[in-house]
Amino acid sequence: VIDHLRQMVKRTEIRSLSDSVGFLLAEDIVADTALPMFTNAAVDGIAVRFQQERSQWNIIDEIVAGHFRPLVLRDDEAFMIMTGARVPDEADTIIPIEDLHCASGIARLRQGSRYRSGMNVRRSGEDMPEGMVAIHSGTLITPAVIPLLAACGRTDVSMIAPWNCAVLTTG
Repeated sequence: VIDHLRQMVKRTEIRSLSDSVGFLLAEDIVADTALPMFTNAAVDGIAVRFQQERSQWNIIDEIVAGHFRPLVLRDDEAFMIMTGARVPDEADTIIPIEDLHCASGIARLRQGSRYRSGMNVRRSGEDMPEGMVAIHSGTLITPAVIPLLAACGRTDVSMIAPWNCAVLTTG
């Protein structure tokens, strides 16, 4: 009987993500890429090179999420940037739009607003480095786990097969 139970636990089946809720994962899920995949903006604002004393920048371009091209940034310049957009290598700080007054191609820091180096920048691999175990074998798949599975590049997963059991009563 014990040997039979051991074999039942080893049985697995492949299920799509949408059909995996309520089942136990039969494998470790490893991040197939760094999450986030690239350094990106955590807020809408301007991308700048940090300089302690600077409070005004010339807005020279806009960076939107999903579209990236190499850009050159000087100390007195800034790019308008949207949440999730890739941060250019030369920028190290994102100042939120609500902390700025923007007019005629100039962004000025609002009175009382402060910024610090690296703020509002999500670094590549900050959430999870490539190769890290994201979800361990034996984890119960809930609706909250599905997005992480998808972020790890999975469309289906190996699950512990459900047991078939019956109760047999005798006199």
